[in-house]
Amino acid sequence: MRLLLFIALLGITHSFSNEIIWSWQNPFPQGNSLKALHVFDEDNVIGIGGNSIVATDDKGVTWKSISIDSITSQGVNAVFFVDKKIGWIVGASGKICKTKDGGVNWVKQSSGTTKELRALYFQDAQKGWACGYKGTLLQTTDGGESWQLKEVGDSLQLEDCYFSSDTKGSLVGWTDFSGYTLYTTNGGSSWSIKASDENRNLFASHFFNANTGVAVGEWGMVLKTTNGGNSWSKQSNSGGDLLYDVAFSGDQRGFASGQSGIIIKSTNGGRSYSGSTTNSKKDLFAIGLANTSTAWAMGESGIILKTTNSGSSWNKQSKGTLEHLYAVTCIDSNTAWAVGILGNILKTSDGGNRWTKQDNDSINPLYTVCFINEQKGWCAGWYGIILHTSDGGTKWKVQKSGITKNLNALTFSSPQSGYTVGDRGVALQTIDGGSTWSSLSTGTTEDLRGLHFINNQKGWICGKKGTIIATSNNGNQWNEQSSGTTGDLNAVYFVNADRGWAVGSDGVIVTTENGGSSWSIQQSTVTAALKSVTFLDSVRGWITGEKGTILRTVNAGKEWITCSSPTVNTLYGVSFGSIAKGWVVGEHGSILKTENGGVTPIAYQRRLKCNIAPVLQIRSSNNHHAAIQISFEIPKSSIVVLSIYDLSGKKLKTLTNGFHVKGRYSRTVLRRDVPSGLFIVTLQLESLAISQKVALFK
Repeated sequence: MRLLLFIALLGITHSFSNEIIWSWQNPFPQGNSLKALHVFDEDNVIGIGGNSIVATDDKGVTWKSISIDSITSQGVNAVFFVDKKIGWIVGASGKICKTKDGGVNWVKQSSGTTKELRALYFQDAQKGWACGYKGTLLQTTDGGESWQLKEVGDSLQLEDCYFSSDTKGSLVGWTDFSGYTLYTTNGGSSWSIKASDENRNLFASHFFNANTGVAVGEWGMVLKTTNGGNSWSKQSNSGGDLLYDVAFSGDQRGFASGQSGIIIKSTNGGRSYSGSTTNSKKDLFAIGLANTSTAWAMGESGIILKTTNSGSSWNKQSKGTLEHLYAVTCIDSNTAWAVGILGNILKTSDGGNRWTKQDNDSINPLYTVCFINEQKGWCAGWYGIILHTSDGGTKWKVQKSGITKNLNALTFSSPQSGYTVGDRGVALQTIDGGSTWSSLSTGTTEDLRGLHFINNQKGWICGKKGTIIATSNNGNQWNEQSSGTTGDLNAVYFVNADRGWAVGSDGVIVTTENGGSSWSIQQSTVTAALKSVTFLDSVRGWITGEKGTILRTVNAGKEWITCSSPTVNTLYGVSFGSIAKGWVVGEHGSILKTENGGVTPIAYQRRLKCNIAPVLQIRSSNNHHAAIQISFEIPKSSIVVLSIYDLSGKKLKTLTNGFHVKGRYSRTVLRRDVPSGLFIVTLQLESLAISQKVALFK
């Protein structure tokens, strides 16, 4: 009896929900700054910011995060719903998107502008307005199918809008450090423009009805109108902080939120305000009320606060550290460390399901971390701080660097031999595990940002103004190399004595195939500053940078693929423990993890430009001495992993793991290596995998 099995890649087993290939592990539910929110009722709230949407349907007990990177990677600023299903978001580069299913799916609408849009308001499902910078004001009468540009004046930066009818409306904004209010009675054909008192910019408004509204802005500015925005009067406010948003429930009780966690409340229709304690120092960009007692505030680093007692107290519903993380390192797919501002050191031992803060005596920012095994590690940072652990981070001890310059990168090639580099050309070396550090002469005074050693003797350092220097004698002598760029270089990585990469400002990637004797530019397809680079082997590598940039290559940089990223935060560090599993870290405590190498199935398919599906074929027989022949065919060069598992998930054998050019391949497995009964053959290509149960009996 013969078994013949064909498995086509595009019909397969593993699915990827919403193509989520980088998932948030910290903060939770996500770490993009939230710029706006909409409160439907006590149970249902939605917030937006960066390229993320957060939502709850259980009063905020649990929150779900949805990435909208495929719609906009440049950030969203405002959200408005006319009911629980129909809503819009607006943002950078004139972006407008509409949902008809409560925010699960979004469809782009053509705004006709590339100006940044800051706010929107809809009278009903058809009639709406959007406003933004450079005096941009848009109107729709068909639910956003088309938008018409209205002339306001390109010197005005419009921050909020309200229309009580087709003809009567109000805008607030600023220009040249002075707040302005605008009022129309003819649908925006002409505007009455007035400067607010004391030259304070205005950022938000809220109307109780067609006539009565409030506006807030810089230095605690609070204004009120009782004639639809035709005129405004200053109101009493006990604070002087910058206010970003204002909202009321009814015509008496409301809040304004602002800088450094400030929330002020009014119980008399906005005539006066008093402070409300939040115990947060994060900027709060948005606030909304479900009723007079229940409200939410959202803001910087994805923070979410809620009150159920009219603002007497606010409870944090988001979780995790919100402080910047500058570096990450892992020793396998489960164990990793991340370091950052305020001396934060986080560790996971379970693949990132839980990150635990490790105590140390430093409050200095830590910029770099290195572990050589589960126990021994080092980190370094601001003002020459170096910390060392010999027990996995349970205890960290200070090592004396002897300098006060910032240390930006650190590496150890053995438990005894290590190097660190920093500002003003500083480089240090240890040959005793960090008990003592000695200064090295680098021949440069430029700030040094990255370094990599492939052994105790040979290494490279990169830094500002395209600096690359190299040593082949344990750091005793450093030779300058021509990088071919004058831009800052922030990180460098070598896979062997010849092949290496350095990355830096304006999306620059330089590479060498001769140890740095010559460097050439590789196309990155991005302009964001790149902050870190790592390679798992000679062909597979990753880069991270500003604006949530994540790049990946599987062919030694001949092509860099832009990965779909769920954040617009700067990503400072990257580390991979296997072909599929790795972490990136960055601003606002961002920790993202991938379990499929970071490339979406669709992106991979497009890169392959498949005309035919890869095929897996298994042939066997009942002959006790026969072998199992497994054949597979791929339509284009790719990383391929072919493995056999038992039904419990235990790997029995890896048949191949490496780069394969387009073609057909076969592997032979002796029957004695495979148990009688059922087992699973899995063929993995990048982020795709095909698996099938196979029944074989001896």
